[in-house]
Amino acid sequence: MGTKNKKIEKYQNEIRKTRKKIADLQQHLKSLLAMLKKEEDLEMVRSFRSRGIDGDSLYDLLNGIQDGSIQFYKNGKPVDTGSMEPIKPEGQEEPEKENDHGKAEKNN
Repeated sequence: MGTKNKKIEKYQNEIRKTRKKIADLQQHLKSLLAMLKKEEDLEMVRSFRSRGIDGDSLYDLLNGIQDGSIQFYKNGKPVDTGSMEPIKPEGQEEPEKENDHGKAEKNN
C-alpha cells in the first residue's frame, strides 16, 4: 500500500487543529459565562446591601419571591414570576413571537 495523499493528510491535520481550537474556545466561553454569572450575583447582593438590607431581610425577600408572597409589577400590572423566562446572556437573539395584532415582534 502506498503513502497517504499529502493533501488529505494536510486537511486531516488542519481538521484536528481546528477541533482542538473549538474545544478550547468552548471551554473558555463556559468559564466566561460562569464568571459573568458570579459577578452579576455579587452585584445583586451589593445592590441590596447598599440599600440597607441585612442578611436576614435578604433571605426573607428571596424566600418571598420563591413562594410567591412577594409580587412584582411591570407597567402597573402584576407579573407572574412563576412563568417568567430566564434572562438570556447578552448577544443571544430572542425568537420573535406574534403580538395581539398578528404581527411578529422581538421579545424584550
